[in-house]
Amino acid sequence: MSGRYTRPRRVPLPTPVKRVLRRWLRQLRSGSRSQAHGRNVANTSQGRRSRRSRSLALLAQVDQVLPATPRPRLNVVVGVAASERVRAGLAWEWNQLLLTSNDWKHVLADPATTLPDLVLLEFTQGGVPGWRQVENDPVEELVTWCQGNGVPAVLWVTSDEDPELAASLVGSVDRVFVHDPATAERWRARFPTQPVDVLLPATQPRLHHPSGPTAPADHTAISTGEQASRNLAAVLVVDPAGIGRTAGDALDDMVERGLARLPMAELDVWATANEPAEPASTPNGNERAEALRHELPHDLRRRMVGTRPYEKLAALLPRYRVLVDAGRTDPAAFWSLLDAGAAQTSVVVPESLGRHLPPDLADSVAVVDDPARLRGEVVARIHQDELRDRTGLRLHRAVLARYTYAHRTEQILASLGRTTPPRHQTVSAIVPTNRKREIPNVLANIARQRHRDLELVLVLHGIDVSSREIRAQARDLGIEHLTIIDADKTQTLGACMNLGIEAASGAYIAKMDDDNYYGAHYLTDLVAAFDYTEADVVGKWAHYVWLRSSNAVILRYAASENRYARRVQGGSMVIRSDLARELKFADLPRAVDTDYLDRALAAGVRIYSTDRFNFVSIRSPDRTAHTWQVDDVTFMTASGRLVFYGDPRTHVDV
Repeated sequence: MSGRYTRPRRVPLPTPVKRVLRRWLRQLRSGSRSQAHGRNVANTSQGRRSRRSRSLALLAQVDQVLPATPRPRLNVVVGVAASERVRAGLAWEWNQLLLTSNDWKHVLADPATTLPDLVLLEFTQGGVPGWRQVENDPVEELVTWCQGNGVPAVLWVTSDEDPELAASLVGSVDRVFVHDPATAERWRARFPTQPVDVLLPATQPRLHHPSGPTAPADHTAISTGEQASRNLAAVLVVDPAGIGRTAGDALDDMVERGLARLPMAELDVWATANEPAEPASTPNGNERAEALRHELPHDLRRRMVGTRPYEKLAALLPRYRVLVDAGRTDPAAFWSLLDAGAAQTSVVVPESLGRHLPPDLADSVAVVDDPARLRGEVVARIHQDELRDRTGLRLHRAVLARYTYAHRTEQILASLGRTTPPRHQTVSAIVPTNRKREIPNVLANIARQRHRDLELVLVLHGIDVSSREIRAQARDLGIEHLTIIDADKTQTLGACMNLGIEAASGAYIAKMDDDNYYGAHYLTDLVAAFDYTEADVVGKWAHYVWLRSSNAVILRYAASENRYARRVQGGSMVIRSDLARELKFADLPRAVDTDYLDRALAAGVRIYSTDRFNFVSIRSPDRTAHTWQVDDVTFMTASGRLVFYGDPRTHVDV
């Protein structure tokens, strides 16, 4: 031997051991800090109880709202054996038969039951939820029944699973879907003769929406601002099956380190339960809550409020300002992120989980790779309304475009050769104008729209303009569908609107003014609201007004975002076409919008006000140039807030 020191080979510790050691060290440091700052257990417990009391009081308020009864979109009968999350989401898409391990035979054998067009089985955590603990494997018996009765059966694998665990089912079903593109090849290699497709996670906008759990018909509460608002700060939601390894590391290395000093009132932890469960702070406690609690790092464990069934927890998301998306069972199971996006809740994601997001979702959330930055992004969204609302809206739009259960059901049925009725989202934008100078603005507003199923119905109200010239300008701007109507100047504004409605072919009628500004996503967002509300009229009551005389920008009715309302701004009304044809505009020269909305309310029509973005009502220095001829000071009321001076058009585009 040379006598030189040889460094022993370093044996890396297993990841679970490292996590335990890190937690232990942080607890020691936390204890030292608590003593140094004079904290004591009594004060900590009192603060925790106060915070939980606040959250649970809100929870009780939410629980008083009865859930809406699903009205299936498709005339298809489907037997479903799945978790509460998947069952609840799919119930709005088709006529659903709930199949359980105990009574599926009775359900399918019932003479009153229509033979299902399809049976869908969810496979997660090693089996079909609710069927795994049953002896003699009734799932295989169910699949055999499907084969014998000519009923297609599909398997939807909704978490990262070993394909071998599903081997007894895969050969008997007609199709297999996996939730993660990265695992699809593994399943195809294991089952080369079985069709395996990707069916991404989804959300149900009818359950998750920005207005939260409200009673739509209660217009009194709505108008006084007593509806749900984002009065809770940040939330972390744990998946029903618990926390996976990647999420566990993120909670240890990123979330606890970044948010440990966040005040208790600014972060709640909830867990999703597949069955009804009591909150953790009830006298009897909750075994599932305790089991999930101990999967969390020390600081997050103290913040856990309890477990909630899926639909009850869904009602809470619109109350929170930001979701910390780090409670996933596996990295590609981004279900909670989609639920938050549908509710327009802003999201922050640790990078180890964010890298598993599709690009359109990753671009709409804050993906962070550092504890300090995670804290900064969360705190910013808690305290900065503008940042929170903008990022929440972008995520909302991305989710509704590709990640709803409507998309998933259409994909499943298409894979089996079944067509589904197209979702008609054509819009006819009706714009009456008696000002030749505003026609370029009208064309620019229409050309700017990202919603492409669009026609412009331009009503020329007593002005002599070359139709050929207008059509040429429209073609140059890419406007493909244009109808021009000449109306005599003696006709009223209401009569002009009715002429436009008669000529319109869209499923929705958009009343647009000639002098306002409409952002690129204006129609996209308003039309989408029909899919998650009970409204027949959608518009914007919270909206910006640009007073060109002083350059002041006023935000009016800010409390009326994302809720049912009595009014929306007249130039922002989008109406279901059948209602527009049935309930015509009155033959009035002005105040036609107010009159229409009053008569609609009297007829039982629901009106919904969306967000404040992508629209500006522009007031000319000459008030006589408007149908509503009032002074600028009219907008300086308690219902309006002067937000800044300058051109707001870039500001409102989100």
